[in-house]
Amino acid sequence: MVEKTVLVTGSEERVHEVAEALRGEGVEVLEASDPGALAAVVAGRQIDAYVQLPARTRAQGHSVIRRVRDFLASGLLERFKAVETVLPALSENGAVVLVAGHLPDVASTPDDQQARVALLRVLGRAVQAESAPTRIRVSVLGHDASSMQVVECALGREPARSSDSTDVAVAPTDVRYEDWRAEIIGLAYVES
Repeated sequence: MVEKTVLVTGSEERVHEVAEALRGEGVEVLEASDPGALAAVVAGRQIDAYVQLPARTRAQGHSVIRRVRDFLASGLLERFKAVETVLPALSENGAVVLVAGHLPDVASTPDDQQARVALLRVLGRAVQAESAPTRIRVSVLGHDASSMQVVECALGREPARSSDSTDVAVAPTDVRYEDWRAEIIGLAYVES
């Protein structure tokens, strides 16, 4: 049996939890809680799936605007950098699982969870555009996704969905991403 290799990143406690569930499925797991070590972890490797869990961030700043900016920059936007680092190591039939969940630690920092999930969906679509014409599957799971739901998505199975989960549509392999995108946009235009 060919063993799959899955990379899991995010907060240390959640990474350990999901990694143990993946190992229970007979999967080789690479763990990276430190974003600075990510390039070294994937160097020279091919991975079958990348699970990106949320990491704990602490918003800093003397103003609300500064704290929100810091929260987004050190949390959500860092996730884009991590995916960019990992994508070259991902197999062409691989999976990317993005799990929402960055929550501000400071009670005085306003939050818009739906906006953050929408940005994860944008990241998912960017993954597909960057990796076209491969068949990389992308799933965006809600903050309440269980470890088993994450594992099921990483392994290409159909999990029970969490409350704000979504799959990012996958472009077929025999169609260029740009052509597929134009067709999808055309369908949306016709239906409206």
